[in-house]
Amino acid sequence: MKTAPWTYVDDVSDPQLSLDEIHHLVNVKRVSEGGALVLSNGKGSWAEFIVSKVSKARTGALYLERQSEIMLDPLPKYPVGVALFMPKLDRLSWALQKMCEVGVDEIQLLSEAFDRRGGKPPSMDRLRRVVREAGAQSRRSRLPLLSELGSLADLINREEVALCDINGGPLRSSHRTLVVGPEAGIKLTHTHCEVVKLPGGVLRTETAAVVSGALMVSLRENLVGEIDQAWRS
Repeated sequence: MKTAPWTYVDDVSDPQLSLDEIHHLVNVKRVSEGGALVLSNGKGSWAEFIVSKVSKARTGALYLERQSEIMLDPLPKYPVGVALFMPKLDRLSWALQKMCEVGVDEIQLLSEAFDRRGGKPPSMDRLRRVVREAGAQSRRSRLPLLSELGSLADLINREEVALCDINGGPLRSSHRTLVVGPEAGIKLTHTHCEVVKLPGGVLRTETAAVVSGALMVSLRENLVGEIDQAWRS
């Protein structure tokens, strides 16, 4: 089942697939009678299924037989999140895909007067589809929470939040959300907020967002060590 297609339903015990999902599974993923499929609710529950029949009617249908118990994956030790100022849509979509793949739990989109992206904000439904597709590709049983557009002021007063900046200090496990600014930088008016340096030089917004998420997940899962060093002023 490791290579079986993965998709999401509201209720794993009574799965209902939309016509679009059926079309994608049959015509893109090439799911056929006798093929394996894994369904998840995106909230930790998942189960293995076998396709017992593929309807050729115009409406289309997949008839499924559950082959395993419904499993519930444990919650992570603590959630980690990235808040980013939106780049253009193609770059934002790429960032959402990669953050989902590396295991980020919460993603918040930010907007301020100094954010020079311009244009209409993207459709949240479209962005959530991007996240779902990335979750299916990476076989995540828990999809990241994608929050509506907000402002930096909504986050900045939380102790667990830090800003990403080239002059920052080391990442700590006490930081649960990293803020990634636009490439023009963030005008810091909240000097009490701690600042974290990422590897490399000046990173593009989408690169910084993915690196931030990967570092926090790695630290949480003990894949890298925490640097015990005082913060630079």
